Amino acid sequence: MLKISRMAVHFVDKKSNILELASGEQNLQQLNPAVIEFILKLITEVWNAHESGNVNSGFFSSTKSQAAKNSIENIKNSHDDFFSETVTLARRLYASTPNTASSGLLAIVRCLSYDSDAHVALLKIQKENESFVRLRENELTQITVEDIKNLLQDKIQKGAIIPHPNKRNYDLKTIDKQGEKGVQAKYFTEGFLGCVTKKSDEHQIKSLIPTIKKFGTKKNLSIVNSKIPELMCNLDKQNKNVTTPTLERVIRETGIFKEEFNRNEFITHIDEESRIGKLDIPHQLLTKKKTTDRKMKITFNHPKYRNVEIRGPFKVLQELMETEGDSIKITIEGTEDIFKFEMM
Repeated sequence: MLKISRMAVHFVDKKSNILELASGEQNLQQLNPAVIEFILKLITEVWNAHESGNVNSGFFSSTKSQAAKNSIENIKNSHDDFFSETVTLARRLYASTPNTASSGLLAIVRCLSYDSDAHVALLKIQKENESFVRLRENELTQITVEDIKNLLQDKIQKGAIIPHPNKRNYDLKTIDKQGEKGVQAKYFTEGFLGCVTKKSDEHQIKSLIPTIKKFGTKKNLSIVNSKIPELMCNLDKQNKNVTTPTLERVIRETGIFKEEFNRNEFITHIDEESRIGKLDIPHQLLTKKKTTDRKMKITFNHPKYRNVEIRGPFKVLQELMETEGDSIKITIEGTEDIFKFEMM
């Protein structure tokens, strides 16, 4: 069970040129348990969130400012300057926020995990009532359960947990529920935190084959389409996360390209030039989507079969396919009672 160790809450409203800083660190003993329960619920939501389009893993960038990282580290270690470091972060978020961004509460929390490891949770929380703009300690200690329902939405705008609660090889986990694009989407992660986020697992899985084909086109390589199902099976057989070097090796072993290709050029294309980003796909998600088998769709370039689609569980379709050289044969055979025909 997560436990809040220390906390400070500030208010950021760049659109109205308002930065309301708390007068001091929250006195947790005097705080209404409903407030603590509310904050813990939001932290747990980020903690347990499945990686998807708005939930990502990330690293602190070595080429960007280390100011946020240093402040977060001091907060995590519960230094005497805990509160002043939260003020530094609030000012940094305010400076990084575009004028069009919505306002919200910035909760900066040092929490202890199930195994007593210290983490820092940064939550930008949407507020419901415009009157709730000053966050002084004596006000928060008087908040009731009804106040929480009236003043705050049970919704995180943006958030981060440092270090990453589920993946030891990442610095942090981020969430962004506002669905913004461009500068709006990057100001919290890149501008405020100075971090680079990994593309979501789902994005990387769905973009894998198109990205490989794009590299082939770019380098004038002939791709063997019949080998693609075999490639996915061979990646699955690795029984470990799919990284860029692993993908390069398995592509070479499977013979996806008819011609030889440069290993470093391929890795650079995936990691730096493509929209897929540096690969780190969990093995268990490669052929499964949550609890069900991942599906595959087969379409045809030939004019006669252009409107024909075959789709279904990846492993089932792979069993129906036979390949010989450049030829692919798909066979579904059975008695008439296994087929169903409808006019559309």
